[in-house]
Amino acid sequence: MLDRYFLQIKEDPYQGLLDEWNTYSLQEGTDQWEQYGNDIQFRTCGSGNAYAWWKSFEDKYNLPERHRDPQFIRFGPSSTLPIHRDPKSLAWIAVTVVGDQAIEFYDMEKMKLHEVNYKFALVNSKQPHYCDVNGEERVLFRKIFTKTPYDTLFQLLN
Repeated sequence: MLDRYFLQIKEDPYQGLLDEWNTYSLQEGTDQWEQYGNDIQFRTCGSGNAYAWWKSFEDKYNLPERHRDPQFIRFGPSSTLPIHRDPKSLAWIAVTVVGDQAIEFYDMEKMKLHEVNYKFALVNSKQPHYCDVNGEERVLFRKIFTKTPYDTLFQLLN
């Protein structure tokens, strides 16, 4: 059942993501997600080693929607994102760069289904989900897919 909304990617992500995040975090970017406070930051990654690694990963699995670059997303210790379905994406692929908080999945009535920790995963963003940062920083290197459904990406990655 978990595979309907989550796939652990069995590949090692680029090991230099933390160093790249430390560089990107100093650059100007979007510094709030208005409805959830100002402790969430976004930095689009359009160059560098992380970008090159991501492009080779896209090539390896023939992933669609290559016009959109991946982003670093930082959820600060005081961020408060509720159980939600992502409004703009159908799915996303992410590497956890900082933090080890679990992502939780819920049914449409917000009853908890599963909880899982991951390093590198595909997530069905239309399945209600939540991650409690537990007062600690969490940073993801993530690419959203707005036109390609989870099931298509799941097949490409399997």
